[in-house]
Amino acid sequence: MKQFLIIPLLFVSFLSFGQDPPKGDTLVIHLDTETYTKTRTIEYKDPRRFPVTYEYLVDNRNDQPLTGLYKVITGPNSFYYCKYKNGVEANEGINFIEYHQYGKLVRLDFKSYAILGSKYLSVPHYSCDKKIKGFFKEVTSDAILQKVVIKQKIKKDTVYWIIKGSSYKKPYKLPFEKHRLKGCF
Repeated sequence: MKQFLIIPLLFVSFLSFGQDPPKGDTLVIHLDTETYTKTRTIEYKDPRRFPVTYEYLVDNRNDQPLTGLYKVITGPNSFYYCKYKNGVEANEGINFIEYHQYGKLVRLDFKSYAILGSKYLSVPHYSCDKKIKGFFKEVTSDAILQKVVIKQKIKKDTVYWIIKGSSYKKPYKLPFEKHRLKGCF
């Protein structure tokens, strides 16, 4: 029953997020020189609840947490695109994180709390092959929860990922626009 609800939601969400953001909306930042990490602890009045501590990224230039879509430069020839909200990766919508090296797409992470909950889909070694290997990982610890095989199918301007894992009776089907996988299709 859950899969019948998830698939239409995924399709609508991917079509709306699959659009490239305007160049003016993407902020460029150097991870090593222009950001630093702060830690915040939330204390609760209820003694049964433990305090929560989390880290978030802050922009050195204006001393504000990162908010918006960023092209984060990690080295001379590598970068990734990621959405942030208050310094933390934005996972309440869909966050499709693309890692590039030497102008080539090398890794993908798909994070969405509404769709996948406390796990995310990671493709650590992306290739243009019809079948690629990936993992479902825990968001907080990056621990591998399950290995999956992803079959890539192309129909017109859309790429469909059909995700098969050992614990699924029916595979997940994730659609997104073909131009996201530059250099392959």
